[in-house]
Amino acid sequence: MEYGVNVLSVLPVRKEPDHRSEMVNQLLFGEQFFVNEESGDWINIRGALDNYSGWISSGTSIPLGDPPVVGDPDPGEIISQPVRVYPADTPESSFLILPGSTLPMLDREKGEFILGKMRYKVHGAITVDSVSCSPGKLVQTALLFLNAPYLLGGRSYFGIDCSGLAQLVYKICGISLPRDASQQVLLGDSISFATDAEPGDLAFFAEEEEEISHVGIILNKNHIIHASGKVRIDNFDHQGIYQKEKQKYSHVLRVIRKYLPAS
Repeated sequence: MEYGVNVLSVLPVRKEPDHRSEMVNQLLFGEQFFVNEESGDWINIRGALDNYSGWISSGTSIPLGDPPVVGDPDPGEIISQPVRVYPADTPESSFLILPGSTLPMLDREKGEFILGKMRYKVHGAITVDSVSCSPGKLVQTALLFLNAPYLLGGRSYFGIDCSGLAQLVYKICGISLPRDASQQVLLGDSISFATDAEPGDLAFFAEEEEEISHVGIILNKNHIIHASGKVRIDNFDHQGIYQKEKQKYSHVLRVIRKYLPAS
């Protein structure tokens, strides 16, 4: 197959074709990808959302009839709350899918959708926010992940990293971002002063002369939510992130970027 879609709740994407290899990313249910190459029981893929490459285990995805659109949120409804789904012919095989997952060709009235050639049913209420993206919506979405454990390469509230948090929050709100903080910082409009930042803007951090290595989502003039050990809220100002319990700055501010029109 030349392109496909993940059919697991969370699918690890690894640096090398080995289960012991470092996890560099995750695909959520319904996220699409292009196939670069196949090697034994492994497939090297390039994500449709962000062009991020890595290896997935075969048997965890299905082929698609139409190619995904690179750089846009995957076609379909993006859920903002977890829900259980199951193949229509095997209701005993239901499983949980997580915020940020995609339900293509969703029929809300019937509570079903099509993935490849498979028809799925939804067990329970579907939470899809139709409100256009706003600073308030970005903040509300970010708070869904509060206290999620830090996991390098993670993109769910069972484990997430700093850039995965930023990417997933914006995806749920209908905006595509690259996977890594060093890529995300290249987009959007620069904010000159921390006092001019608005909720939902992204703040990027790095030691002097080093590449951007951390990102957080601004909550208000004095606080930021970010993944460091866990998804947490810390004080924020023009110098960076200040952790009260350690009584010191943990991250040095380099730049702030806005991805929504200024209000």
